[in-house]
Amino acid sequence: KDPFMEKRSYRCSYPLNVEAMNKAEAQGPDFDMYSELLNVFNDKYAIFAYLIYAVIGLVIFSIWYYKGFVKKGPKVKIGEVVSVKSIAGTICIVVGLFFFTNAFMTLADKLIPQAMEEYAMMIETAGLVSDPAITIIYAIILGPVLEELCFRGVTYGLLEKAGLKPGIVILISSVLFGAMHLILIQVLYAAILGLFLGYLRYKYRSIKITIAAHILFNFTGTYISMLIDEHFAPSDAVVLIL
Repeated sequence: KDPFMEKRSYRCSYPLNVEAMNKAEAQGPDFDMYSELLNVFNDKYAIFAYLIYAVIGLVIFSIWYYKGFVKKGPKVKIGEVVSVKSIAGTICIVVGLFFFTNAFMTLADKLIPQAMEEYAMMIETAGLVSDPAITIIYAIILGPVLEELCFRGVTYGLLEKAGLKPGIVILISSVLFGAMHLILIQVLYAAILGLFLGYLRYKYRSIKITIAAHILFNFTGTYISMLIDEHFAPSDAVVLIL
């Protein structure tokens, strides 16, 4: 029995299947339909799913954070958050984390190459790298804002209300932030990033500066890293030293 015969009548109802079905019929029953559907989705539809997810998440967590922790919480003036010291410190933290992440990736590539292959495959199939505009909108702007509202906003606030010590609040929120990324390499470096973002949240009592730091970190990791590799191509030893 042809396993694809019964699915042919659904082509009009499910346009995502058309391209995959054509390949399936050409290659026969050994064809991996799930993988092909995933590839088609990532190539053509994933960017829209990311944006819808981000917008819905921003609405939900913005309302939750504002009503639960800003409206009734202590007011923090912008001058207490934005200063020469806070900006310089944030930039230094981000630059340090950028070089730390590069060194971590270099070591991981040598020690746990399978995990690095999994990470590279995830980046390649995520559907973002093919569209620079979507990368900027989602990965560098919407994503960091949403994640900060969720982890340094709502999660941090709930843990703080539970009466936990600041260090424990920072640790738990950073571990959850890392775990949310699912891929081992991302889990590890995101958890470390979360520690520093949690510290900024504690020190300045606001997520404004953590949002700025997160956006800067993602921008640096996406574009500055590419520029360094393109123009300087540092060796592994140089990356580790830096």
